[in-house]
Amino acid sequence: MHPQKHIKMKKAFFVTLLVLSSSISFGQKYHEIKIDALEVLITPAIDLSYEYAINDFGAVGSSVFIRLDGPDNKEFKKFMLSPYYRHHFYNNKDYGQKGFFIEGLLNYVNYEDERQSDKNYGDFGIGFGGGVKLISGGGFTVDGHAALIRNFQADDRADDFLVRFGLNFGFRFL
Repeated sequence: MHPQKHIKMKKAFFVTLLVLSSSISFGQKYHEIKIDALEVLITPAIDLSYEYAINDFGAVGSSVFIRLDGPDNKEFKKFMLSPYYRHHFYNNKDYGQKGFFIEGLLNYVNYEDERQSDKNYGDFGIGFGGGVKLISGGGFTVDGHAALIRNFQADDRADDFLVRFGLNFGFRFL
């Protein structure tokens, strides 16, 4: 490689690194873990989420849904993984991001159909949603959210759309 191109590449790399680190370094950092109470009580499933603040208004996270048992002779959602980005519209300096938020998410879902010989199939999708988050002074969180996901239909048996909603209870820590 020509020496001048090598120097230009190094400069471009360091400028990109500087821009990314400065955009992420502002804001209150926290980690949050939470569980969806509706899934535990209604579905017999566990839906756990992890969220990380990247600045005062934005957070990234992921949700993992695992069904504990399925109905006999029916089709059901067995596993789902949903990484997301949330943008909060209210930031309280004492407690961080809370109030109304919108989110964009990717989604992978795996179904099991007890009526078919080829029982398992999956699909990918993209979705958008919103919700509200409340935070106590001690770090406990509650958020209600809903999202509409458009599946890409990698398998013909997959639904066109998937509606997702939940009521999460969690804890925030630095």
